[in-house]
Amino acid sequence: MRFGMRIRELRLEKKLSQRRLAEQIGIDFTYLSKIENSKVSPPSDEVIHKLAQELEADLEELLALAAKVSQEDLRETVAQDIRLGVLFRKLQSGNLSDSQIRKMLAIMDAGEEGNASGNI
Repeated sequence: MRFGMRIRELRLEKKLSQRRLAEQIGIDFTYLSKIENSKVSPPSDEVIHKLAQELEADLEELLALAAKVSQEDLRETVAQDIRLGVLFRKLQSGNLSDSQIRKMLAIMDAGEEGNASGNI
């Protein structure tokens, strides 16, 4: 799914007009229309954060759909743990099955739940 399509879907679920949502996050409604119709690149991280908040959406999902990854943060992270570089290259290769990706996400979600409850 594209970023703009997801924003439209979330906005309609909340029964918000483009004009109303744009006012709430401080952008022009014509810009929001262009975002939803993929006429412009995904907006800044700041706008994505505001959209996530107003639409009660998963910020990580929106950032991923917008392909927002800081190159500097990525380099620093990989430099700290070489295994992450290997994992990233495997993900980037496109050779992982949908099942493998789902399993990895499930493992990460389980880890987050464990961290939240103090188990890990």
